[in-house]
Amino acid sequence: GAYCAEPGNADRAPVGLGPAIHIAYAIPSDAPDLFSSVGPSIAADVEAIEAWWRREDPGRVPRFDRYRAPCGLQLDVTRVRLSETTRYYERFAVQTEMILEDLERSGLESDSGIQLVYYGGPIADPDVCGAGAGDPEQMIGHTVVFLAHCTDRDRARIATHEILRTLGALPTGAPHPC
Repeated sequence: GAYCAEPGNADRAPVGLGPAIHIAYAIPSDAPDLFSSVGPSIAADVEAIEAWWRREDPGRVPRFDRYRAPCGLQLDVTRVRLSETTRYYERFAVQTEMILEDLERSGLESDSGIQLVYYGGPIADPDVCGAGAGDPEQMIGHTVVFLAHCTDRDRARIATHEILRTLGALPTGAPHPC
């Protein structure tokens, strides 16, 4: 169904057991909050990711974190206003690590499954649409989709690629689809 929930300020109690991919919408401290338009597209990305996985590997479809909203079962998306400004993230070549450190300081833990982060700010390298890293054996890690750099790309495909990277299913050095 349609995405009809508001983002939370923290991870909500999940529906279902076992590891799940949790979604975060992260924005720099001075960036506009565009969740009203980004939220439904994130939900559409997750629907496309699940459809792809059911078609390609139906025995191992990842579970996305959902919660019971007043309007029905919804994707649990945590909105995180990062502590630094757009300019701070934009000027460094290591934005992914800086964003993830800021997310952890905000309470979004990296040791509780996979975090799929939609970052709503610019970064220095316009050719990067996503990043992912983690510990495949523990099923933990972070995947980041850079919204400002994926405007003409299939974001669900980028997110899937980076989730696969985080799960260790891509060879080291596999190219990014952007």
